[in-house]
Amino acid sequence: MCESGEGIIIDGGTTTYQMCEHLAERNLQVLTNSLYIVNALLGQETTQLIVPSGPIFREQNIILAPAGEVSMPNFHASKLFLGAAAVSQRGIFQADALLVASQRRFLDRTDKVILLVDSSKLQTTSGAIVCGLDRIDRLITDDRADPKLIDTLRDAGLRHIDLVQAED
Repeated sequence: MCESGEGIIIDGGTTTYQMCEHLAERNLQVLTNSLYIVNALLGQETTQLIVPSGPIFREQNIILAPAGEVSMPNFHASKLFLGAAAVSQRGIFQADALLVASQRRFLDRTDKVILLVDSSKLQTTSGAIVCGLDRIDRLITDDRADPKLIDTLRDAGLRHIDLVQAED
């Protein structure tokens, strides 16, 4: 989904981390707040890495930019690859207020949002709403997703949903 030379944002998370190996040789500019993602992309010589400044949130191994605009690089991306703690017809959820603020800053810096979550995230709601489904351009999840939940998300306005084969 990434074109050569494109600028993208990859939100920190275990599901977004899975895409890193597929980005080699694409000459991307990548803004991320995840130290795991930085580490995964460091070996890709053609990938330019950009990170915000701020304290490290050890629980998730991400850099939080509490000062907002001051500590977030002046960067705009064509796509944001976003994770979530939960997804429902009400929107995208995170349990931690700092994560919500970080993700909202990413949302302000991108044109399209691709949500990457495993199917277990479609069965819960958690904490604060990051954004509504109207801000999500595409959902990618595994094929274990309950078809009724997928229908509910489509009925709520999420039109582009891709199911990928789950790994055991």
